[in-house]
Amino acid sequence: MALGKGYICLARSLTKCAMYKDTLTSFLYIHLLLSANYDEQKYLDTFIVSRGQIVRSLRTLSDETGMSVNSVRKCLAKLKKHGLVKTQYLGYKGKYGTLIILPKYEQHAAANYDHNERPP
Repeated sequence: MALGKGYICLARSLTKCAMYKDTLTSFLYIHLLLSANYDEQKYLDTFIVSRGQIVRSLRTLSDETGMSVNSVRKCLAKLKKHGLVKTQYLGYKGKYGTLIILPKYEQHAAANYDHNERPP
């Protein structure tokens, strides 16, 4: 998907989530939703990264968001605690990055909408 195309929908119920008032954690979650694969892709010709998944290192997330690596680590831990993300190392101790899985991606993805129209 080309940068700047497509969209996700955010449910208002997200404001009821316990982590919503934690602005850094909320920001990281929205960043992950916006950055996640919309389609299955190969990563390093070895790993399959499915829809709703993304491969990143803590350093890369830090660079993309302007957050410190330590803040990214803490926010990911909070998102895992709330069941909004799951992580899996690729290779020995994450040598090839960390696979971040967004279990609720489909609730936010706009696959069922005509991308030429406004979302509902």
